[in-house]
Amino acid sequence: MHFGSALAASSTDLFVGAPFAQQAGSQTGLVFHYQLVSGDWLYSGTLRSFQPGVAGQFGTSLSLDDQRLAVSQPGLGIVEILDLSSGVPSLLDTVADPVGGSEFGRGGLELAGSTLAVKTSPFGAVVLNREPILGIWVMEASITGVQRLKAVADRVEYSWTDSLYNPLTCIYYAPNCWENSGGIRVLERQVNGSWNVTSSLYGVSSRNDVPINYSIDDWVSTPSELFVALAYSDRTVHRVGGTEFIYPASGPIQLLASTIVIGHPFNGAGGEVGVFDLDCEEVSNVGCTQTSANSTGVVGTMLAIGSSVVTRNDVTLIASDLPFFSFGFFLSSLGSQVTLNPGGSQGNLCLSGAIGRYVGAGQIMSSGADGSIELTIDLSAIPSPSGPVTALAGERRHFQLWHRDLNPGLTSNFTNSLSILFE
Repeated sequence: MHFGSALAASSTDLFVGAPFAQQAGSQTGLVFHYQLVSGDWLYSGTLRSFQPGVAGQFGTSLSLDDQRLAVSQPGLGIVEILDLSSGVPSLLDTVADPVGGSEFGRGGLELAGSTLAVKTSPFGAVVLNREPILGIWVMEASITGVQRLKAVADRVEYSWTDSLYNPLTCIYYAPNCWENSGGIRVLERQVNGSWNVTSSLYGVSSRNDVPINYSIDDWVSTPSELFVALAYSDRTVHRVGGTEFIYPASGPIQLLASTIVIGHPFNGAGGEVGVFDLDCEEVSNVGCTQTSANSTGVVGTMLAIGSSVVTRNDVTLIASDLPFFSFGFFLSSLGSQVTLNPGGSQGNLCLSGAIGRYVGAGQIMSSGADGSIELTIDLSAIPSPSGPVTALAGERRHFQLWHRDLNPGLTSNFTNSLSILFE
């Protein structure tokens, strides 16, 4: 299906294009709708073209503007604009290619208010405006030299005569410019209606462990941030600010606050979509505080990041301020009670009842040179004296780290404890 060839998303809704899916014939295309419910993206329905055609490839490019969704069918040379406000999609407008060609909307489009920017063939784009009285779309400008286009609704209002002028920023990339390393051009519409290049970004690598002949594969922008996926010859590195994470994908990208969505139209049997958190949320509350400092002179601390939603199974325990190169492991229980210096430890145990120990393969770890231990836990296999148990929604569970120490003789200590109320 090439599921994931196009993405359009808001904080609550995600639309995924599958242009090679069969609706009423070969490659008519479909768009799948998902909604964010309690931290999970759940399937909500399938959108179909109101005028499907064989090889129309409905869903090749998508753009979401509030309650309107623009969907391209490059095989038919049209863009359908759908109204989503009633919960049942209806057709608002059908926009035809004003210049002719077979690639209308294949390389990207953007709907922003009464403006629609659409990639055309072979290396250009058109900008159309909706005439408010007649309700027709009129071409404002044709931009040449555009290899792949997506316009960004970065609408900063400027006062111009007696009205407000909302410039539309257009960004496109040229994969073979600057010695095949890729580049991005940023254009802005001027008050006189012309489009001027205001800046350029080139794919020049500063890393020594990868070749520099990569291209800028795709991008997404907010008014304050530009996200660029850099495709190296052996892998794809996605970069947000100074943070990089590796994922083997080169499809479209959507940035939603602290979440990034990446399409993989050629992965798996029919394509897939990956959803990632860009930053971590602390999901724990401090339990009892530790009163005994370890050999570093401070008290070991602990926190949990990820999600408290059980079905997401995304919790990482982090202990820090530990003695260097000391072994330790995490503990878990449903009860909380202070036990002073158990087994001769210099610290206090804050857990009670059936206490489970994370002592399985790879779970007893050294604090290393930075004095920290980190473990991503499986919420379906939390250790207990009677065997692994599953965390339940509505359950509050407590965690703590025990570790070896030399202070000055051989001893042990604990971090503070924390609790997580699972949802």
